[in-house]
Amino acid sequence: MAWFTLILFGLMTVATLSQKLILLTLFIAIVALIKGPVMILWGMLYSFLVGLFPPIGILLSAIFFLLNIGTFTKNWRMTLVGIYFYFYPFGVMALSEVMHWDNHWFIAGSLLLGLILLHVMLTKLYQHYGIGRTIFWYVFSIPFALLTALLPSRLKTKIKGYHKIK
Repeated sequence: MAWFTLILFGLMTVATLSQKLILLTLFIAIVALIKGPVMILWGMLYSFLVGLFPPIGILLSAIFFLLNIGTFTKNWRMTLVGIYFYFYPFGVMALSEVMHWDNHWFIAGSLLLGLILLHVMLTKLYQHYGIGRTIFWYVFSIPFALLTALLPSRLKTKIKGYHKIK
């Protein structure tokens, strides 16, 4: 899985903006196909329990929030590698556009530097966590996790008939 992670990173680094967005959409779609049914089942269970006894919703929400914070703090190294995995290609693209460095040497040099840094980071992660599939899946599913965290609040503002009850 380490090589596949490096290949995807290389694709993200040399891709144009539209290709990067297509890759991110593809990542989100694949993760949604795998995680989606389980999320629907958990949502049904949560709705059933809250429907049975409404105050339990606050308790369950607090538990899930603390579990997410615990996962983030436990896996902070993987989170930093994931941030690097997605922000480095966009940073290279922004630097290329702002400085007008559209030559092949800049792209090749930034790709080589990015791959070396990611390889070193992944090697350190493998020493700490040991399983390559876990690291790959965590990094691969970050766009889906961000989308699911941000989407509901954004949809509420887009819906014209949505009004807050005072």
